[in-house]
Amino acid sequence: DEAKGSIVLYYEQYELRTLEQSSKLVWIESAVPSDGSEWSWSRPTVALEPELDWEMVGTSRVGNAFVYQDSSGGDAPWHLYYSASSVHLPDSNVDEPIYQGSASSRSLRGPWTRDSDKPLPVAKGSLPDTMEILGVGSIKLVPPQLVDQLGFEAMCNRVFLDTTTNTTGSTIATLRTASDGDGWDVVDPWEIPPEADVEGSWKRAYVYGFTTLEDPTTEDPSELWVYYNARDGWEHAREAIGVSRIRF
Repeated sequence: DEAKGSIVLYYEQYELRTLEQSSKLVWIESAVPSDGSEWSWSRPTVALEPELDWEMVGTSRVGNAFVYQDSSGGDAPWHLYYSASSVHLPDSNVDEPIYQGSASSRSLRGPWTRDSDKPLPVAKGSLPDTMEILGVGSIKLVPPQLVDQLGFEAMCNRVFLDTTTNTTGSTIATLRTASDGDGWDVVDPWEIPPEADVEGSWKRAYVYGFTTLEDPTTEDPSELWVYYNARDGWEHAREAIGVSRIRF
């Protein structure tokens, strides 16, 4: 919040008493220290909790917040994308989100109102019939000043089942607003894919949690940087963080 000189941080808070079977979105705030002193964070405030049936499939979870304001700024509305529910991946023994929802507010700090009582539709895109989409982990907009050069507006990670091998995986896809204005169409379902056929690859099984930014090393950028975490296998595997660069 530039006007107040503070940082507002949204995150997913798990409920320990339910053995991580439920979570909610909360936010905390701290003034930006100007003298090198420690950050002083407020107590968590609940932004969103699971309420709708499709937010309580497998587990009662809402998370993976992406918060942004309409481009006009000032008193323009704020928007929130979030993930909900989860599917269990037996070959890696982890749970991943299934659905994406959206909410709006007149303030960065809420209260938030859901835009629909249904999840956001995300098209399958040009995936083979042997790839079954199990869930959408998150949706994040790319920097708006790069949309025309990139040819897409957002990115998402999607978990899939390869029915030919009966193994799961995930990939980061590029998106643009659906032609009917409802949800998202897929531009490239394999923008950043796993490397399932590369023995020893640090991203052999999954690529998922990510963020994007304009190349910070130059005043005339020609790349979008995508930082993401990946997994080198399925159960008992290791995770690492890497970066891919999308040139335009």
